Amino acid sequence: MFQLAPAPKTHRAVEVLTVDYLNAGAVGADDGKFLFQVVGGVLGDFLIFSAHLQPRGDLAAPTDLAAPWALVYADSPVALIPRGQASLGYALKANSGWRHAVPAEVYVGRYRFSGSVLSPDKQLRVFSGHTIGFVAQQVQINSAAARRAPERPTGALRAGGGPAQTFRAAALII
Repeated sequence: MFQLAPAPKTHRAVEVLTVDYLNAGAVGADDGKFLFQVVGGVLGDFLIFSAHLQPRGDLAAPTDLAAPWALVYADSPVALIPRGQASLGYALKANSGWRHAVPAEVYVGRYRFSGSVLSPDKQLRVFSGHTIGFVAQQVQINSAAARRAPERPTGALRAGGGPAQTFRAAALII
């Protein structure tokens, strides 16, 4: 049996949507440094402290679970949502080069994101070189629960009626 270190004193509030759960809690400030850099970054496994988990989809699980911590594997996030001014401010700063909003629909796993995807140059083809994710704002998230989601979320981005681009994705919603 191992013991987990205590929750960090400096943390960032976050919600993490996976294919199966919405995880709400806090990540350590050090984890937040890489967590909020989804475009061109490297997303590794991370802990959420003071975790509150709500099942999504058709899981046979209690509707509200709480735990001192939850481990989120790198290949499971569908969306990372900073909560609170400190988290939002850091996410905006970490992605300051992505400031041009392009209306788009993005499909990741069983979820459809409708809103604006941020781009450095008002073009979406920039995402063909990125395999981690994208930054979005003013987003509505809808679930197509009837469709069986893949174990690893993959995404398709479509804007302006153009062809869809496919990638392994996690959205950072700011």
